[in-house]
Amino acid sequence: MSQNLQLANEVPGTRLVTNCEICGGTDFMPVAEGSAILCPIKMCRSCGHFFTSPCMDADDLPQFYDEEFEGDAGAAQRLSEGRIEDQKVRREQRKMRRWALPIITASCDLKGKKVLDLRTRSGSMAELLAEEGAEVTGLDPFPANVDYATRVRKLDNVILVPLWEWHRLDQLQNDYYDVVTALTIHTLAHLPWPKRF
Repeated sequence: MSQNLQLANEVPGTRLVTNCEICGGTDFMPVAEGSAILCPIKMCRSCGHFFTSPCMDADDLPQFYDEEFEGDAGAAQRLSEGRIEDQKVRREQRKMRRWALPIITASCDLKGKKVLDLRTRSGSMAELLAEEGAEVTGLDPFPANVDYATRVRKLDNVILVPLWEWHRLDQLQNDYYDVVTALTIHTLAHLPWPKRF
């Protein structure tokens, strides 16, 4: 029995992924090993989608993200006392300016464009996009990130939406966006229904 199948059978609340949610492919490449608290990460060789397998059942995701996930400064702040560390925010800002923004600006002129910034985190990408002339809406699942983006960065359209509800996004269904960014973190890998999203 493979380690993944054994884990899926032994850990309640997990299921083995046999087909890529995006393209239906079955040829996967391991990206990161699992641990006692983290599921292994794989990549579909057909479309490049990152996902966990075995993955957590959708019913268990709210508790995981509310209590255990430490993937960024906003999540870590929720788990401990204090505020988002300035050093982490500055590092994120430099990364977005050097790496992510050039990818976007090479593809389109942002001036006057409506942009949806997924997993906006502390708002560093959204702030850079706004400096380029875009009208930006940011989404993030952690209150500390939304607070930092709105209070410190003065971004006026950052919405708090739990990751397990992103496939619905009821408040955005009637909006149109010229550009959608998801460059700050592997967003689709965290969604229970990425294709539906």
